[in-house]
Formats: sequence, C-alpha cells, structure tokens
Amino acid sequence: MWKVRQEVNADILKQIPRHEALILIKAVGLRKKYENVLIMRYYDDMSIDEISDKLCIEYNSVQKQITRARKQFDKFTGGQ
Repeated sequence: MWKVRQEVNADILKQIPRHEALILIKAVGLRKKYENVLIMRYYDDMSIDEISDKLCIEYNSVQKQITRARKQFDKFTGGQ
C-alpha cells in the first residue's frame, strides 16, 4: 500500500495500483465530470480518444477536462 505524503499530485495516479488510484480519486471529491475523466484515464487506462468516444464529446474537451481535473486534484491534495 502506498504511503500518504504531505503533498500528493496527480502524477501519483500513474504510479500506484489501479484500485488505490480509484480510492484516491473518489476521496478527493471532485465534480462528477472531472472524477469520471480521471477514473477513465487512470483507472480504466483509456486513451483520450476512447474517452471522447465514450462520452460523445470532442477530443479537445476531454483534454481540457483532464487538465482541469488534475489541477483540482493537485489543489486538494497540496501537490500544486
């Protein structure tokens, strides 16, 4: 199990086991649309194209949502 650090940023989601990433994403309490894109990206290991197709939104919109979600995740966890 990963150890909680004082500061954690969204890059940790790539480095920890998938089930732990899911727990961490859920614990942060992001808006649902941001939570969903992070789960699809880091838990389901989907590409931006796959997320775009699944959500029926443009590629650029998915990129923006992931960027915003990561920033909010970092702000919440102190990993700014």
